[in-house]
Amino acid sequence: MGTEMVANSPFIIQADFLLSSSRESILSDSPWNKGILVPSAFNIAFISLVKSTETAPSSCISSIFRFLPIKSSSIIDSLRLSIKEKLVAEHVVPCESQTPQRFSSKPSELGRLKPAFWNVLDKVEKIKVDL
Repeated sequence: MGTEMVANSPFIIQADFLLSSSRESILSDSPWNKGILVPSAFNIAFISLVKSTETAPSSCISSIFRFLPIKSSSIIDSLRLSIKEKLVAEHVVPCESQTPQRFSSKPSELGRLKPAFWNVLDKVEKIKVDL
């Protein structure tokens, strides 16, 4: 039997948490339990997964980002914010370019091109102008 706790996380956290005496809830202020919820393990796994799929189709890579914990939760909010803080500094967002080379950037370094500009880039590529 397990103790169920809703954390609004897109993944399951299975660990040996310290429980209340009734065994119905996890002690959220326990140093042991806080130690289990270490964001570095998630970040290492997430970055490895993104990097291992750099040659995969874009549709596969985008599905990986569903595992990011974005919904707020009083139980794991500090974990969620710590994951976000660490991932913002990493090159984890795949970028599209006019070359076959694939690369990733930091989230803070990205922008989105308007469709009209993509049309210009497509026309430039067709007439073989080197950008």
